[in-house]
Amino acid sequence: MVSSESKKGIFTHTLVYSFGNFLSRGLNFILLPVYSHFIAPSDFGVYSVIISVVTIASTILNLGLPGIFVKNLSEVADAEQKRKFISNTISGISVLSLPFLLLVIFYSKQLSLIIIVDSQYNIEIVLGVLSIYALNYSYYFSVFYVAEQNSKKYVLINSFAAIINFILNIILIVLLNSGINGIFISQILSSMFLIFLSGDVIKYFFRFEFDLKYLKPIMFSSLPLLLSGICTIAVELIDRFIVLKFLGEEQAGVYSFGYRIALIYNLFILSFKSAWIPHYFNLKEIDSEKKAEHLGRVFTKLIFLSSIAILTILILTEIIFSVKINSFRFFNPAYQPSREFIIYVMLGYFFSLIMAFYSIAPFEFNKTIHFFFADLIALIVNLVLNFTLIPVIGVKGAAIATMIAFFSGAVYLSIYQHRKVKIRYELTKLLVILVISILAYIFISFYFNVFTALSLIASLIIIGIRLNMAGKNLNEILKF
Repeated sequence: MVSSESKKGIFTHTLVYSFGNFLSRGLNFILLPVYSHFIAPSDFGVYSVIISVVTIASTILNLGLPGIFVKNLSEVADAEQKRKFISNTISGISVLSLPFLLLVIFYSKQLSLIIIVDSQYNIEIVLGVLSIYALNYSYYFSVFYVAEQNSKKYVLINSFAAIINFILNIILIVLLNSGINGIFISQILSSMFLIFLSGDVIKYFFRFEFDLKYLKPIMFSSLPLLLSGICTIAVELIDRFIVLKFLGEEQAGVYSFGYRIALIYNLFILSFKSAWIPHYFNLKEIDSEKKAEHLGRVFTKLIFLSSIAILTILILTEIIFSVKINSFRFFNPAYQPSREFIIYVMLGYFFSLIMAFYSIAPFEFNKTIHFFFADLIALIVNLVLNFTLIPVIGVKGAAIATMIAFFSGAVYLSIYQHRKVKIRYELTKLLVILVISILAYIFISFYFNVFTALSLIASLIIIGIRLNMAGKNLNEILKF
């Protein structure tokens, strides 16, 4: 089962994964206009709250195992041991999650009353839970190909599933007018399709096995990642409940809609996270001074590419929100207020990217508990600011809280990092990027003109190339 692709370099796989992420996220972005015209902001707010609740519950019930699944699977060479690990992990999650699933089904009306303050959304809650369960199980089957470094197979089957999900959304929401239930049903069916496409994993590596003695050490090793994961998910999702509490379903829907647009930037973050840790640990033989200079260059390129990505998304958002053909708008005007806070959400994820950059010291010195401390700080800051800002400035307060929360986590990890690992920053280049990026943002936000904004971004790219911020070609850019 080991693919010949495993012989390829890490950045070759990164490119392939980036293509797959771009396709799936691109299709999700195309669905946003569909949602804006066929789902009311209040209903989208209900959807966002339900998906937030079940995502948090799913993170807990997964016991942090997704964080170590690929790593552990990659280290197993024997086919029988690999089968045992896959079978026990998937079966264990199934057995441990079953009581929760049954409770949700039997008490869905009561849960609807508690979560939405309305008992009529019981069906939506059941479908929401089933959609997250289906997504989780499809992950365990499909991610097998990541462990095998068969990136093409992984991207291929996930791309097919994303296309199926897109088609089902169109059919169920546009043609059958099924509302947010259509989103949940599409996710359930496309996840089942993804498991079906992972047929060789089911055939050769999965049997129903539940050996608690085998699972205990695995679950114990995943505990720090479980705690960190809970905090991270809470930072990303808990603001939905606070917005719902103070501002109502419609504003929760507007906030979630804008948040989805901002997540386009997450494509770059996912690609960097996939490549960064393996890349760093390949630098063991490099002299400490050269490593410090290299890390500084990586940081510069990270800021440079992030600036271009964030500014480009802002320009596209301004254009798309302004598009009007006769009486048709690309996005429903009801979601127009989301333009005001997209920048804050993207900056929040920018600081989560900085957290990823500063993750090398905890990994190198086997102190992963610092991830939990950083995420816990971010969660506390997020909660305090959400309750402080949302009643005063509305949904923008939730976005600002997210930004400052991730900034706090990044500061904590940077302090720990600098105690352990030396970095020589390129301060002049960073200042140039900062100045041009701020100028571009001012023009985009207050004096929007497509030509001027694009000219500033082009200037940033040209200056970056002249200062060797991004290398001479695409291959150099991806080498960070």
